[in-house]
Amino acid sequence: MERLEDLLTKEELEIAMNMAKEIAEKFLLETTNRKEEIAKDIQRIQELEEGLKAEYLSIADYTRRQEIMDKRGANKTLLKYREGQLKNIDNELKALKNGGTVVSFEDKTGKTYTNVADFTKVLTEVISFEQDTILIDEPPIYIPFIDEERFKYRGGILDCIRLTTDTYVVSYSDFKHVSFEGQSQVFLLTLDQLVLTSLYYMTKLKAINQKEADRKTQRSKESYFTLPVERRERHYGQRNFYHSIPKAVQKKYTEIQWNELTLDEKEKLAPAYKSYNAERLKSELESDRMYGSFHDMYTAFINPEAKKYVVDRRTNEKRYLKIGETGIGVYADPQVFRYWEKFRDMMQYKIKDIAFQREEMSENYKTAIETSFGDSNTDNFLYSDYGVLVKRQNGDKINATEIEEIKIGLSNVYGKFGNLKEQFIQNKIKISHTGKKLVFGQKAVGCYIPNMGTIAVSEKYGEIQFNSTMSHEIAHFIDNKLGIKNGKRWETDNYESTAGIIAFTFRNSMNKPKNQQSDYTNATKECFARAMQQYFVMQTYGDDVEIVYGYGTFIVPERISNQEVFVNKITFNAEIKPLIEKFLEENKDFFSDEIMLGNVNAQIKETSNEIAPTIVEEVVDTDELEQAIETLKMLLETLPEEEKQEVQEAIDVLEILSN
Repeated sequence: MERLEDLLTKEELEIAMNMAKEIAEKFLLETTNRKEEIAKDIQRIQELEEGLKAEYLSIADYTRRQEIMDKRGANKTLLKYREGQLKNIDNELKALKNGGTVVSFEDKTGKTYTNVADFTKVLTEVISFEQDTILIDEPPIYIPFIDEERFKYRGGILDCIRLTTDTYVVSYSDFKHVSFEGQSQVFLLTLDQLVLTSLYYMTKLKAINQKEADRKTQRSKESYFTLPVERRERHYGQRNFYHSIPKAVQKKYTEIQWNELTLDEKEKLAPAYKSYNAERLKSELESDRMYGSFHDMYTAFINPEAKKYVVDRRTNEKRYLKIGETGIGVYADPQVFRYWEKFRDMMQYKIKDIAFQREEMSENYKTAIETSFGDSNTDNFLYSDYGVLVKRQNGDKINATEIEEIKIGLSNVYGKFGNLKEQFIQNKIKISHTGKKLVFGQKAVGCYIPNMGTIAVSEKYGEIQFNSTMSHEIAHFIDNKLGIKNGKRWETDNYESTAGIIAFTFRNSMNKPKNQQSDYTNATKECFARAMQQYFVMQTYGDDVEIVYGYGTFIVPERISNQEVFVNKITFNAEIKPLIEKFLEENKDFFSDEIMLGNVNAQIKETSNEIAPTIVEEVVDTDELEQAIETLKMLLETLPEEEKQEVQEAIDVLEILSN
């Protein structure tokens, strides 16, 4: 294999990188200039609006007033568009700053979309938004700017359509196919980012509503305390007033005790001013409503022949509408509504998955204490052969029997999934043996805690269950680390990946229908882990093996393919097993013990749990190269022919480096 220094001299490398840097700086400068021009135009429109408003109020002529109203309407539309343009530029800059790109593409009607912010490569590590602080915290790096006013009006629905694998075109506001200057205001997100964006802005709306409710309550309180003391006392002195106070206060104080309280004490316990509740929000995803602009996106990006239509009541004839055209009594093409229903269901799956992930992160944080899952009291008996440190959940020194049980379990799992030794070393994984007890703080026989790098397994129900549980938790580890490798939290966050397809196929095939299952058993990453678990168990012990799944006093072994949360063996072998084998083949490098981490296979000292460092000679930052290449390619499309040659040469050089 040729070395980089054999391909390029140091001077050539420096020239290529400088060229990329100069072009990127030029792009940022042009973008900043665009922002300034749009900001000036917004100011001009606002000043014009003020003048028209004053003129409208000063004249009585009906015709002239109507002309002014028409101008104001046009200005309002233009102002809305210009504000959207500013946000679009902010989206471009935000995407570029955080690892995304800016791209161009065409829809199925031939329309070109330019300067589109692509967030799909931006990391989505932060998935929790605190309502109490969301109005002052910076939005996560993958959250784009949107038209928040329209988002609220539309019940939390964004116009979006799938462009390609796990990539969705999302409209800043209502999708408009024809717009000013030939540009529609759109950006690109993954499904994960799309749902998180919706959740973020819904949480922000709730915070805004709560802030308004608090403001009104405070105003009511201030108004009340301007009243004379005598009037406030008369209020509390009304006949039978005690029976109107909150029941919780009545439980604490008898009527006699209440009457003996001072005015100040009564006002604290049962305020006389009005307290306002926040306006409730409900997502339109829970209804069967589909917006016409979503239909327009389907027509533009999926099938130009799928059009909205109206029916002439006299002749019963259909008249098909153009994209963006509206009217009374408009019908949707049936294929569009079927697409919407499937899309809505997928969004709801993702919403539940994210809610489950948030809850699990919270639970793991609470239970991930040092004694049970940390680095203390670990031993390296299995480190050189299996890449893991081992410990006991209760903090005692792990015994030989428990080490052997972990060793057998790992050996069996490696035999069916592949060798994970180097992955475990790289991620500093610990196996916490819980003995015959359930995992500390959780009613479970096993768990994987990513932030502690720990897999916990119980031997409560015997050897087969122990190995079965280990395969389930290792499947979570695989899902997690492959996801991170591909820029996600979990590989199953991409529903279109093979891991995602395994999870969906498994969920749709479970012995108990998915609509009767809990959110936990329906969670996508849990379905993937159980699919991998069933594969391991049936490959290791045979199709008819009985295992324990769950926990409790009266749990008894049952054939895995008969259990409610697993799949019958005929369907599993025909549909899911081939998908798992495809998944393992696609990711065989992940399981290879030939993946060397520098000097990691050097002799490991018996007394040390330190992991040997990776030895890598870094010539140039790969992310920097990819970013430079994407920027150059984007700008190449906008340059005149005479200027393209030099930029193309720079792209060729950088692509050699990146490979």
